[in-house]
Amino acid sequence: MSCLLLLREENDNLLDQNKRFPSFSKVVTCPLISFSYDFSWNLKKIALLKETPWLFFTSQHGVIGFFSSLRTYLAKEEREKILKNKKYAVIGKKTAKCLETYGYKADFIPQKATKEQLIKEWEHDFSGSKIWLVGDLVKETADPLNTYWTVYKNQLPKDSLEKLEKTLTSEITHCFISSPSIWGRFYTVYQKNIFPLKFYCLGETTEKAMKKDLPGLSITPIK
Repeated sequence: MSCLLLLREENDNLLDQNKRFPSFSKVVTCPLISFSYDFSWNLKKIALLKETPWLFFTSQHGVIGFFSSLRTYLAKEEREKILKNKKYAVIGKKTAKCLETYGYKADFIPQKATKEQLIKEWEHDFSGSKIWLVGDLVKETADPLNTYWTVYKNQLPKDSLEKLEKTLTSEITHCFISSPSIWGRFYTVYQKNIFPLKFYCLGETTEKAMKKDLPGLSITPIK
């Protein structure tokens, strides 16, 4: 019998099970990721936000972290005054949809949902300074036109690797990897005792991370 291993947060695992993998009758979950939002504002950051024309989001969590923290710091009228003339670049359609829940529409979405493609396509038509709203695992680039604000943290849940070691048995036949960070955490356990698994992955960046560690890995991309 086929058994699928899901590694995201429980709510996301449930959505994946119902929408992406409804054919699997047996599913095991072991979350290797959780998110927290604790961005702190001050007058200096507000001043920079006012003068920067573009805001860049590479995930839904960046959108959530930015807007939820700004709502706590500023009243609605002040927020809207600052944000009404901003331009928004997002990495993909899901991030754009998340942005819309806060009342704003994306001004730019790349053809491919990767950071590299986002930069390449944006620079073809635009220029100027921008603020990236990112997670703590994103690597910053030394460029005076780019400001990086860490508005969320990508964390490993307590004792999750120990749980994974117990969960990762021959009963598991398939595994869904949705991000490079989840793959990195999964691989620390999987590499100790590699056995055949059929992998699904979300996104080109995730697939590259997986094949970097295991070049011959067979992976089925999932949207």
